[in-house]
Order: sequence, then C-alpha cells, then structure tokens
Amino acid sequence: MVGSFIILAIAGLLRLTAGTLTGKFSWLSKIIPYLNYGCYGALGLFGLFVLINLAKAIFGGRRTRR
Repeated sequence: MVGSFIILAIAGLLRLTAGTLTGKFSWLSKIIPYLNYGCYGALGLFGLFVLINLAKAIFGGRRTRR
C-alpha cells in the first residue's frame, strides 16, 4: 500500500511538472495523456489496496482455526 502511494505521488509530480513546462517544451504536450493514464492507474491501484485494507479491518483480517 505504501509502494502504490509512492508510485501515485511520483506519477502526480511528473504530470504536474509536465503540465507546467508545456509552454517551454511543446513535445511535452504529447506525453501528458499517457501521464494522465498513469495517474489514473496508480490512483486505482492505491484505491484497491485501501479498500482491501478497510475490508480486513472491518471483517477481521485473520481468523484462526482451532
């Protein structure tokens, strides 16, 4: 879960940086849609891990058999 958050943060920073530098470098405008897809994918992966951890916390993650 921490790793997916780090990937999300890196993808977001790359997207933000590319968005601010498109005025100086026109070739970055071709990369922005792919960075958007990367951000959406990382956000989905992070959301999936959050939902899994919430389900484990609510329904009791480990059940011991006796």
